[in-house]
Amino acid sequence: MRVSESSVKRWCDRGLIPTIKTVGGHRRISMDSLTRFLHETQRTLTAPEKLGISDPPSLAAPVKVNVGESHDLVESFTNALLAADESTCRQIIHQAFKRNDSFIEVAASVVCASMKLIGERWQNGQSDVLQERYGCEICFRLVNELAQYIPLPGPEAPLAIGCAPPDDQYQLPTHLVELVLREAGWNARSLGNNLPLESLLDVVTRYQPRLVWVSISVIEDRASFVQTFNDFALRLPKGVFLVAGGRAMDDDLRPQLRYSAHCDNFYQLAGLASAMLSQQGE
Repeated sequence: MRVSESSVKRWCDRGLIPTIKTVGGHRRISMDSLTRFLHETQRTLTAPEKLGISDPPSLAAPVKVNVGESHDLVESFTNALLAADESTCRQIIHQAFKRNDSFIEVAASVVCASMKLIGERWQNGQSDVLQERYGCEICFRLVNELAQYIPLPGPEAPLAIGCAPPDDQYQLPTHLVELVLREAGWNARSLGNNLPLESLLDVVTRYQPRLVWVSISVIEDRASFVQTFNDFALRLPKGVFLVAGGRAMDDDLRPQLRYSAHCDNFYQLAGLASAMLSQQGE
């Protein structure tokens, strides 16, 4: 495939190429897994005869998905998520990424737009919680696949750390924040979801990031959350820039919280991150 052995190992570790563990602890790639990976990534084998086959493996041609119009793209991706059609979702999201050459476009215009639409359909009784949760899982896997195309930050990149707070079971939004910031040039690290803000404060105090984010999708007890969040904000080290966002940040909640900036979407976040980098270089 004209790639290094370490690249193949990394793809296996990330689950891009499913493997089977042998008795001796080695990883074995089945022909079906290899075939599917080659097909979905449009790669070819340089020497298929070394695998004992005369012709490169192939699959039936995939269903062509029109990624021309943004609305049609979101509708197609949403329907594929609801149907748990991961293969079609993968095709759509990879095509969208190649067309825009930008992860933020995929995050904002495809993933977030589709998950919002699924949430609306769930509220209207047109989908169920299982479809919504499994749709999140599919998106998480596909986003991880695209992560390999986002350049890793250099040693001079400023550090950003964040999470989703306690009782927030959604890991996808904070993971998207990490990758959007990484594409913007930051050394961003998400600590996952359902993390006590006290634990986040410990990490921030230890590593002194320039930017900290809290992705808020769900709040169980609003009064308790406001008190905990504001206490966290007041105890942050001097100079740390706190960004808050997420679907739970409505017009009623925003004025009650202390933060440096609030972002309604990933375009705002990317713009803020780029502006902060520009100021750093001045």
